[in-house]
This record gives sequence, structure tokens and C-alpha cells, in this order.
Amino acid sequence: PPPSIRPLKEAPVDPPPVPPEAGKLITSEERARGDVPMQVYSDYIFRGPSSWFTARSVIMLTLFMVVESLVSVQDYWLGKWGEQKETDDAHSFYANIYFIIFVTMTVLTIGRSIFFSQFAVESSCAAHDNAFTNIVRCPTWWFDVTPVGRILNRFSQDLADIDERLPQVTQLALITTARCLVVVVVSCIPVWYMTFALVPLFFIFMRTREYFRRSSRETQ
Repeated sequence: PPPSIRPLKEAPVDPPPVPPEAGKLITSEERARGDVPMQVYSDYIFRGPSSWFTARSVIMLTLFMVVESLVSVQDYWLGKWGEQKETDDAHSFYANIYFIIFVTMTVLTIGRSIFFSQFAVESSCAAHDNAFTNIVRCPTWWFDVTPVGRILNRFSQDLADIDERLPQVTQLALITTARCLVVVVVSCIPVWYMTFALVPLFFIFMRTREYFRRSSRETQ
């Protein structure tokens, strides 16, 4: 069968569910609380059905950093170009270099989009195959105490979020993270003592992010 529907041979299988307590027919729906473990992010980014999925993910992450670095380099070169005197030689030199940076950034952006599209599709297929593998390996009594709607919700709404919302959020998060890292590095190279000011700012940012994340997650 095609890879999209072929079950994973090494798919991680959850331990069998615990039988319900005596006198209870329907088990309560489980809900995870607290921070999302790093293993979840690692499985989503680096585990897939193809043999070189991990290598492709590493290339994709590298392209995010390189493209955002080229954006800063392009802005820097444009500023240097504006400082030069209006001569034909200087104009031709800076224009050629600017054109090379622009073409390189365009090609890498297209390649990054292709890699990310393949990554999102294969990650969604892996999530579906893992969920299906866990379902078919559940004991019979689990289907008696678990509502059908709860099972269908896993394969409809939850997987729909993985197929549609999660790739968009992941791409935005990678672009923002790469852009922030590049801006910090570029700012600290000419003014090295800015690194000392970044320590308290990073602490304040992490505290604010944690407060917003907890409030937003509980509201949703």
C-alpha cells in the first residue's frame, strides 16, 4: 500500500488502558495538564514514515535560519549601498551583490517551503498511523467503556488540527524563532555589551509567555 496508509512498523504504542473502577460503566475522559513534554515536539518534527525524514527535518530547520539570516544581510547590504557615493562602479557592484543575495534568498525560500510541505504531510500521516495502531491494539473491554463519539473525535477534530492548524502554527513559530535569533546575534556583534541587557529581558519574556500560555490554554 502507499506510504500514507501503510502502518508504521516502529510506531510507538501506548500502554494498554487501565480497566475502569468497579461500578462505573463509562470512563472519564483523560486530560493532560501542565507543559507539553519535549518528547512530543521531538516526535512531531523528527519522526516520520520515510527513512530520511529526520535528515529532511534538519535541512528544513537549517533553511529557516539561513533564509532569515539572508533577510538581515539583505537589509544590511541595502544600508551600505545607500551610504556610497553615486558612481557607476559602486552602483554596479552593490547592485550585483544585492541581486545575488535576493536570488539566493528566493531559491532557498522556495526550497524551504517544499521541505516544510513534505514534512507537514508525512508528520500528519505518522500521527494518523500511530493513533490507528493504538486503537486497534486496545482490548475489547476498552470499546465497551469508551463512547464512540470520543473515539471519532480523535480521528476527526484532533487529527484535523494536526493536518491544518499545527503546520501553520509550526511554520510561524519557526520563522519567528529564527528571526529573533538572527536579530539578537546581529545586534550583539557590533554592540557586545547588549548581551548583558538581554538576560533580564529574556527572563521577563519567559515569565510573560508562561502567564499568557496558561491563561490561553485554560480558556480554550
